[in-house]
Amino acid sequence: MAASSVVVRYVVKPDRLDEHVGLIEAVFEYLNETAPAGVHYAALRESDGLAFTHVGVYETDEARAAASENDVFAAFTAEIADRCSTPPSAAPQVVIGSHGAFD
Repeated sequence: MAASSVVVRYVVKPDRLDEHVGLIEAVFEYLNETAPAGVHYAALRESDGLAFTHVGVYETDEARAAASENDVFAAFTAEIADRCSTPPSAAPQVVIGSHGAFD
């Protein structure tokens, strides 16, 4: 399979922000500990403090599974609809070019 990628955007409720950030940090702790091959993932927080964008690029189906089919990611996604004032919107993407972002 060729690389696949996705961008997910959403807005978190202010009273759930600390919990949400902690769950994101747990995902990155897991990814840093397990270092799954072919996974390129970033979570960005907009300057308003409540809007988030996640970018994932996966070199294979196995890479996508390694990043998203685990207990830590399941905990992150479990109540995301309740934590958000604007629900997640995922849009598959095609990487046209990258300068170090997905290497």
